[in-house]
Amino acid sequence: SPSSPSSPIKYTQKPGTTVFVPSTWKHEVTNTAETISLNHNWIAPCAVDLMFECLQSESVAIDKELEAWGLTDTVTLEEKEKMLCSACGMNMTMFMVMLVRAAVLKLCDPEMKKTTRPQSLLKDLASLSQTLHTVCTTLDPPISDRYQAVLGDDTSASLS
Repeated sequence: SPSSPSSPIKYTQKPGTTVFVPSTWKHEVTNTAETISLNHNWIAPCAVDLMFECLQSESVAIDKELEAWGLTDTVTLEEKEKMLCSACGMNMTMFMVMLVRAAVLKLCDPEMKKTTRPQSLLKDLASLSQTLHTVCTTLDPPISDRYQAVLGDDTSASLS
């Protein structure tokens, strides 16, 4: 895929035209008439590392904001995960579940194996594996604590 330009692409969309913006590209679209916008923020295996960076960055911003308001010790991990989900549409727990699910599907789903080229499958699995490793080794608090906070006490035994 083409690399993302450093400054936003500016485009004026006229009636009857369609605009496609590649993942990670900064853009500014001006519409000259009433327009229906269809957006979907895809998280492809090749970009899971970028999503993790986004979640980490937003998590740090949430921590700084809570600290500025003197609320660091009063907000639970579950509440922080809810804030992260509100800001990004996903939290760290959801992200980890998504990564594991994607890896399992890539490895076990017969349809996935039929429709995906072996080289592409290996590349996707490598990307998922690398990001899973990064999440598991760098996340503070650890993902097991996040699961417990978001999903409840019943999950802690299965994560140990």
